[in-house]
Amino acid sequence: MLQPDKTSGDWGMLKTAVVMGTRPEAIKLAPLIARLRRTPTMAVAVIDTGQQPAAFNATAATFALNADHALNVQRAEQTLADLTADLLAALETTLKELSPDLVIVQGDTQSALTGAIAAARLHIPIAHVEAGLRTGNLDAPFPEEINRRVIAGLAALHFAPTPWARGNLLREGIPSQTIAVTGNPIIDSLEACLNDIAPICKQDGWRRVLVTCHRRESWNGALSGIAAAVRRLADRQADVMVTVILPIAPTPRRVLERLLKNHPRIRFATPLAYPMFLQELLAADLVISDSGGILEEAATLGISTAIIRDQVDRPEALELPWIRLAGTEEKAIIAAAETLLHLGRHDVDLCAGPFGDGKAAKRIVKAILRWRRGGAPLLSWRDEFHPPNQTASRHGRAV
Repeated sequence: MLQPDKTSGDWGMLKTAVVMGTRPEAIKLAPLIARLRRTPTMAVAVIDTGQQPAAFNATAATFALNADHALNVQRAEQTLADLTADLLAALETTLKELSPDLVIVQGDTQSALTGAIAAARLHIPIAHVEAGLRTGNLDAPFPEEINRRVIAGLAALHFAPTPWARGNLLREGIPSQTIAVTGNPIIDSLEACLNDIAPICKQDGWRRVLVTCHRRESWNGALSGIAAAVRRLADRQADVMVTVILPIAPTPRRVLERLLKNHPRIRFATPLAYPMFLQELLAADLVISDSGGILEEAATLGISTAIIRDQVDRPEALELPWIRLAGTEEKAIIAAAETLLHLGRHDVDLCAGPFGDGKAAKRIVKAILRWRRGGAPLLSWRDEFHPPNQTASRHGRAV
């Protein structure tokens, strides 16, 4: 396992660079960055790649999260290949100047992928937050499934959100002593924000449906079926009011606007600041979404959710009665949505969800400090996250 270089600089401080540039990364890394900055033996530099500048900046402001370095790589008519090349060049230059002891990336974005590759080229150890998510299909989600597999092959530290994710890493040959099950820090952020959310008044008789759809693998056909299902659901259920949060990417946004416009009970919303989004989520009787982060939030909050994907990378959610894998076909989506609408809301314990208990950031920092001292495993079995009502396998781990 790669260790921090204690021969250069002040070896008493662990210099850490956090690479991020999208809205989900800001939400999931904000609690970790806050805890890292409160740790006396860590010096933290936050790098904003500029992958989603408007959405990232708005979300970062919610958490009072300030970037130390802004790369501003986004440009007009930028393809996925262009973005990847621009990010890699800018990140390699920035990391070479910073010379950190550890680079932290989250999830499976192009920012995470290129941050990991740039760090690996400079022989800097990499910590991967939300490691081990898999569908087993390189085309779904695309390119995220490719990105996270590449990152797994480069990372020195793997922070798996659940025991299932840890099992995926072990099956790929990742050494067990480099993996810690921490829970997902999105639950840390969710819990931190909930007390400040003013509930939407629901005494108007409407059942609210919240829709999001952005996955690239749906752009070439499935998106039309998804939109048709949403419109048909609104037609069939006269007491339903639908809010569609439009994606940032222009291609799916134009399709959704064209197919869902001019319906009296379907309204569009631009990507919302995190507290405003949580307000809409808490008011929803049903969520229809292909977002992994929203699935984690809805599962934790007990909100009925139809997953509009053909394969899921968070199967823990499917153990819950209010979560259904609906696929991307119109009839299947309508059937799942109408069934879930009749189930209603579910009372849940926020700390008893399958994706975390609000202590992921604390566990990650503890694991990094143990790694820094050469300790293995990264966390004892008792210190790891274990979802309630699930049997966590120790896989020979120390207790």
